[in-house]
Amino acid sequence: MSSSEKRPPSLSALLQQAREEERVAIGREIHDELGQLLASVQLGVSMLAQEYSDHRHLTEKITEMENLIVSAMQAVERISAHLRPAILDTAGLAEAIEWQAREFRKRTGIDCRHNISAPDKNPCTKISTALFRVCQEALTNVMRHSGATRVDISLREKNDRLVLIVKDNGRGISEKNLRDYRSFGLIGMRERAFMLGGRVRVFRSKPQGTTVVMRIPAHPPGEVA
Repeated sequence: MSSSEKRPPSLSALLQQAREEERVAIGREIHDELGQLLASVQLGVSMLAQEYSDHRHLTEKITEMENLIVSAMQAVERISAHLRPAILDTAGLAEAIEWQAREFRKRTGIDCRHNISAPDKNPCTKISTALFRVCQEALTNVMRHSGATRVDISLREKNDRLVLIVKDNGRGISEKNLRDYRSFGLIGMRERAFMLGGRVRVFRSKPQGTTVVMRIPAHPPGEVA
């Protein structure tokens, strides 16, 4: 096999592939969840029209439809929050990460603690989004791979840089996975930081677990602090 055949895909190509897979996954989730729920609502309306003269059946169908509508609204909120939570824009980065920690604990049952120091000036949209997404990706990895029972999140500002740390007590990331160029999650985290003049370190913690550290300028290049 030639050296060119052994060479891994470029970073930009992998990132593009990861983004495309993410779009496909989100599209599938919207199609499957919302499509099925709305189809059920449509069927319920149709049956309701047929049974309108029977008040007992009417009440039962209305109740079923209300439950389906509530489920549809919850699905919309969950998917929308995954894409971009409104709290990030309305309440700022610190509140958004605290919300993320609460939602993670509720969804997984993993003890998720946070120590968030709000920056003096709320970061710009690009920086806030990058920090939020790295935290999101780190928590996703904890949920999928770590076997952890606890994760700690901290965010603070130090020397005009924002420092995000996500540390779990799981089995710990392997050296093989750290070097794997196909690890889209790790690539995405590092790329988000790099594009804004920062960096992300991922390493195996002692005595156990994995730690993700993101350091990023509190202000983008050219902005007056």
